Amino acid sequence: MSSKIEDTPQKTLSCWPLAFSAGLLGIGQNGLLVVLPVLVIQTNLSLSVWAALLMLGSMLFLPSSPWWGKQISLTGSKTVVLWALGGYGVSFTLLGLGSVLMATGAVTTAVGLGILIIARIVYGLTVSAMVPACQVWALQRAG
Repeated sequence: MSSKIEDTPQKTLSCWPLAFSAGLLGIGQNGLLVVLPVLVIQTNLSLSVWAALLMLGSMLFLPSSPWWGKQISLTGSKTVVLWALGGYGVSFTLLGLGSVLMATGAVTTAVGLGILIIARIVYGLTVSAMVPACQVWALQRAG
């Protein structure tokens, strides 16, 4: 019986989707740093305000990561990765929307800043799940 199990070929699972998902985290943050001078000019927000916005998103990683660890054990790592990707998409959509609305003068600075703050809160609270969920998922796939 055990020889039959050993003879069964194992399906090789690609880790590219995991690598792509985790890689988005770095691409997004580095992309923001690259376009930061343009954002400062277009939105008329100071560099210190943008630095605080970036810090806000990063700061929320620490308190929210343990909660995501619990969610990984309850719902599975794939579900948590999908939540993190969804949060990533929502946060950058809001960030882009807030920036465009401010640059075109469609909203006041206070409203635009509010949209940017919400975007960074969504980012910090959801994307903090990405790395631990991808790590657990990769370990589970490796056997």
